[in-house]
Amino acid sequence: EYAGTAHYHPYQQHIQMHLREDLDNPCGQLSTYFHEVGHAIDYHAGEDSCLSNDPQFRMNLLTDFENCILHIQHSYGC
Repeated sequence: EYAGTAHYHPYQQHIQMHLREDLDNPCGQLSTYFHEVGHAIDYHAGEDSCLSNDPQFRMNLLTDFENCILHIQHSYGC
């Protein structure tokens, strides 16, 4: 239940935030979490990277997610 401003620690490689509070985020559930994950992605992609803002990267993530859902639906026959 971290009370400070949410942030990603690049050298310690972790996100510090209040997760329960983010479940009631007016911008949408887990918006802060996904924002901070974007910082982690950019950090690991290399110096001055903005990979998290790349439209093709977004489409690839969405495609992977949809394929995962389809696989689960097929596995459970739904």
